[in-house]
Amino acid sequence: MACALAFAAIRAASLLHVDPFLTADTGVYLEMSQRSLTDPVFWGGLRPVFVPLFYKVCASNVHGIVFGQATVGILAWIGLAGTLARRMRTPVAAMAIFATVLLFGLSDLIIRWDAVILSESLSITTTVALLASLLWLRRGDPAWKFGVVFVLVAVWMTTRESHTYLGLLLATFFVVAALYSWLSTRTVNWKYAALGVATFGCFVLNSASSDHGERWFFPFLNVTGRRVLVDSSKTQWFAAHGMPLNAAVRRMQGKWASDDDWAFYKAPDLESFRVWAHASGKNTYESFLLNHPRFLLTAPLADWQLLVASDRFVPYAPRYRGPLRGLDPLLWIASPKLLIRWSFALLILSTTLAAWKRSWLILGVPLVGSLSLLLLALLVWHGDAMEIGRHSLLTTVLQRLMLWVGSIWLIDAAVSRKRLVIE
Repeated sequence: MACALAFAAIRAASLLHVDPFLTADTGVYLEMSQRSLTDPVFWGGLRPVFVPLFYKVCASNVHGIVFGQATVGILAWIGLAGTLARRMRTPVAAMAIFATVLLFGLSDLIIRWDAVILSESLSITTTVALLASLLWLRRGDPAWKFGVVFVLVAVWMTTRESHTYLGLLLATFFVVAALYSWLSTRTVNWKYAALGVATFGCFVLNSASSDHGERWFFPFLNVTGRRVLVDSSKTQWFAAHGMPLNAAVRRMQGKWASDDDWAFYKAPDLESFRVWAHASGKNTYESFLLNHPRFLLTAPLADWQLLVASDRFVPYAPRYRGPLRGLDPLLWIASPKLLIRWSFALLILSTTLAAWKRSWLILGVPLVGSLSLLLLALLVWHGDAMEIGRHSLLTTVLQRLMLWVGSIWLIDAAVSRKRLVIE
């Protein structure tokens, strides 16, 4: 309890003298938050709905938003530390993971986003809260606990666009949990099955909201200008699948969606391109990725340091020194090379220990974590060519968190005589 109170006090105090930080995108969130709940644009606008809804609860006041983001962040990190500690099998590991998670939650490059009026802070917080709820849930729990988890799933999926697509992975996990219950006990766990169906339904609704607000359009134009038109083979593939290819389109080679006074949106000679893009652009791009698996899986490697670096998005947050000072670089694992080596070492050691103890559940944290991070990195890179560093913030946070948690999990599994079981 004392550790949790100290965490809350330090995190809150770190923001006392920091002014709210606004960017060009802040206005979009604030404008949406001031719309009526009966306005269709509120539910299907330029941004997913939860952040504007949260801002509305904070009266669309930037100081209230900073306070709100810090408050829910504190609660989420304490919740995650507590649920992880309860999953450990030795008291020392429980204390170690509780303290480590809270220390990590004080990292400068996490808490500074509480003062930024964008979706990054709530993206981290809702993900942390979701992880805590999944660790809290057990298959024999009453239905209301599954209901609480679904509420957090819905909140998380409507915080950022990439969360929506990760929701498909989560829905699959719930369905697999229901099938596992049937295979092991010959009875279907309908609560997990219902949670999977509800999560998939949330994906469908969020996708419809995205299409209504055309949230995909601006990133698609960035990808078209910066990745498609600069490559002749990609350009020809898109042209063969309906994309107009005239001098005006070729002129946008290497351009962002907002370049040339928003030419992609306003230039008269690009009208035929816009008609095609609105009607078929998204489906064509998805088809291109599915038909080019090598590009899908390997192209992001060219920007691997952007996807794991810790300093490329700092200009978007207030400049101040966090509470941990000298300890912060260690907790954050600033070196990308060390990050990659540690990740591979954790996977290898976990596999070795799982084989030695004949308990493949030991691989759970590093394997599921690595696959989820890989999918998230692919979504971030292919989702938009702009600001990869900032858009990969959640990836960088989760990767470091996974290494700390996975390492303690591995040590706990090595020294404990208790066999891992699925609860």
